Amino acid sequence: MTGCGSGIGKHLAQSFYKRGYKVIATDIDVQKLDYTSHWDKDRKLIAKLDVTQISDWKNAIDLLKNKWNDLDIMINNAGILVTDYFYDIKNIKDIDNQIDINLKGTIYGTHFILPFLLKKQDGIIINISSLAGVAPIPGMSIYSASKYGVRGFTLAIAPELAGKGIKVYNISPDAVNTPLVDGVKHKKASNLLFSGVLLSPQDIEKVVFKLLKKPARREILLPWWRAVLARFGNCFPYISSAMAGWLDKYGNKKRKKYQNQTN
Repeated sequence: MTGCGSGIGKHLAQSFYKRGYKVIATDIDVQKLDYTSHWDKDRKLIAKLDVTQISDWKNAIDLLKNKWNDLDIMINNAGILVTDYFYDIKNIKDIDNQIDINLKGTIYGTHFILPFLLKKQDGIIINISSLAGVAPIPGMSIYSASKYGVRGFTLAIAPELAGKGIKVYNISPDAVNTPLVDGVKHKKASNLLFSGVLLSPQDIEKVVFKLLKKPARREILLPWWRAVLARFGNCFPYISSAMAGWLDKYGNKKRKKYQNQTN
């Protein structure tokens, strides 16, 4: 699992461990994985992993081979979010990092773990995308582009790997109450992000473990009412753009309220 230092990744890593799984928890900042210090050494593997670096992936895979040489479930979760209107983007790295971490990191992760799953013709890959990858979000253009890519990649490889016994799922949630979202609460470009009801990591946990119990559709969007809105916006971009103004004003009020509550 990638991006286990905070947010969804941290919550899922703890949830899997509590349920008795062996967990490979990774993050670019390995110090953030200190919460695993009391875990049983036989059920944990900790690795520094910058998902954009092939050398880090190879090192993590080597550690896995040496300890267990097996893998059943892969969750590509690592991601970053920078909200800015495109005309305000000054640092080209804000473009590179979101594409490299969110999209290429997911592709790299799938590529490097696939040999384990192909060998036994079994396994599950879960990629965490976003509703911003279903309908484009003004103020989050690069993030939307990266998550559109994650979603497209996931849905393309799912039928390819189905014949190999490997299940591939795309989870596209609305905004989740994590440090990722908290980090952009001060930006007006984040208004649409706050126009719904913030999900919790527990909401993602429920979906993940439901997928593990029985096969499901390849794409899960949540919550359902925002998913309908996103699908509608994707099919009718003109109407979506017209609604964006109202949602921006509504989201601005909720963003400021959230900002006041969390400062």
